[in-house]
Amino acid sequence: MRINCSCLKCTDKPSYINVEINEAFFSGKTISCSEGHEFFFISASPRSQFLIQQGVESFLKGYYFESFHTLYSAYEAYKKEFVAAHSYNEIKDLESVKTMLTKLDRSERLEGAYVTSFISLSNGKVPISLSRSAVELRNNVVHKGILPDKASCEKIGNAVFKFIGEGNLLIAKRCMEETDRFPLNQLYETDYAQSELKKKGFDTSINSPEDFYNKDFISYSILLNILSSMTLIQDKDITDHMFTDQVKNGHFIIS
Repeated sequence: MRINCSCLKCTDKPSYINVEINEAFFSGKTISCSEGHEFFFISASPRSQFLIQQGVESFLKGYYFESFHTLYSAYEAYKKEFVAAHSYNEIKDLESVKTMLTKLDRSERLEGAYVTSFISLSNGKVPISLSRSAVELRNNVVHKGILPDKASCEKIGNAVFKFIGEGNLLIAKRCMEETDRFPLNQLYETDYAQSELKKKGFDTSINSPEDFYNKDFISYSILLNILSSMTLIQDKDITDHMFTDQVKNGHFIIS
């Protein structure tokens, strides 16, 4: 997977940098444009939305094995992001949150942390979970080597989309009730990226247009799809066929 981002220092003509979406995409890496302008790059968007997009695109290309595994990975990644966002909203300490996340190294621990965070943010509502048949399907694919087909991907895709959609809807409602500038999950990702940049010695304050165009870093954020953290999702969007509806649109954004 790759994305294109604009070079801030090529002012005479548009110049784009082709950036591979790998692990360093989220932790930070050096990139440069064709003119040699170098930047430290870090994503300020959550991992799950890129996994979701890749799952959609793989499905549209007929790569059902890749699509199935990527969609389920998005489900696991989203739960961790949700817990991180909630915890950061409560304690406002990034280092403590990062330490806490290292303890969620097992699926059952992550599931318990997610349920606890959801109940806390919703004032007592228990989140939906994947159906038993969806979990059995995942186990058959992962542990028994069953090859997923189109129908399998649609089943897991619809389950994962509804699960993430419910979480994002809760966060959106919480955001509207409070005065946060961003939804909780985007606020966490933004502050995390800013913290990593400061550790690298970058001054992240932008006080003028000159500061923006002369900076040596790129904190990248993008709205990719209906499950992106900055998408304004509504109750009517949460259905049992969200994935199926999205793939019918056939929108390719990254490749």
